[in-house]
Amino acid sequence: MDSWECAGIGGNPRSATVCYSGLGDWFYLFDGRSDGYSAVIDWEIRDGQNRVVRYGATFNADGVGAVRYKNKDFPDGANDSIRFRACLGNWGPKTIKAGSCSSWMTRDT
Repeated sequence: MDSWECAGIGGNPRSATVCYSGLGDWFYLFDGRSDGYSAVIDWEIRDGQNRVVRYGATFNADGVGAVRYKNKDFPDGANDSIRFRACLGNWGPKTIKAGSCSSWMTRDT
C-alpha cells in the first residue's frame, strides 16, 4: 500500500490490520479473523508540544474479511503528529479489549 503506514496484531492471518495515509488523512481497517472482535484503529493527534489535541477510535464492525476506509480531516500543523495502533474491540459498547493493541506508530500529519 503506497503511502500507507500499517500496524497489525495476531498471527497469520492477522486479527486486525490498520493503516494510515497522510494523503487525505485516510484510515484503512481490515478484520482478518473470525474471533468475535472488531478491528479497531485507536488514534490521537499531538501538537508541537506533544499535547493530545484530538483522539478517537474507529471500528470495523463488518465482520471477518471486511475492509473499511474512513476519511478524517486532521490539522496540517508544522509540528503535528498522529499516533495510532491496531486493537481488537467490541462494537456494541465501543470498547477496546484490554491488552489487545499493537505498539503505537507515530507519523507527521
